[in-house]
Amino acid sequence: MTFTFIDIVFLIIIFSFAFLAMIHGLIQELFGKLALIVGLVAGFYFCGLLAPHISKIIKIPAVDVVLAFILIFITAFLVVKIIQIIVGAIFSGEIMKSLDRVLGFAFGAIEGVLIVSCILILMKAQIWFNLSPLLSKSTVAKILLPYLQAPISYIGGMLV
Repeated sequence: MTFTFIDIVFLIIIFSFAFLAMIHGLIQELFGKLALIVGLVAGFYFCGLLAPHISKIIKIPAVDVVLAFILIFITAFLVVKIIQIIVGAIFSGEIMKSLDRVLGFAFGAIEGVLIVSCILILMKAQIWFNLSPLLSKSTVAKILLPYLQAPISYIGGMLV
């Protein structure tokens, strides 16, 4: 098994995510991403319910929706961060902290593989350059591409 330049780039991406997640730990990595996602989803989903109540105070229609989104986003974000602090307190012991870091490494590695998979999907689906010679020798591409055929076909169909 030989590694090409593109394999080295892919492995650097994967191990960078894994190493950074190991430093931060699973709790901080997971809840950091979860807070943003929950805040955005809650903001988009519930801003229409809060906006009419804000419009009684603020008479500008565009501002009430934006303000409702911001208030809901901040509330949901803070709730998730409070849960993170509570769960983080459970993982404050020495043994649990080590477990948090090991699980963080695994989470980061999975995150890195997902990023590399997205890069591979875009490289295979794009129609402007022939990257087959580059990817045909890549060990990482040989491992991941069989699992990525459906998204490659879907995105490739959108680009044609």
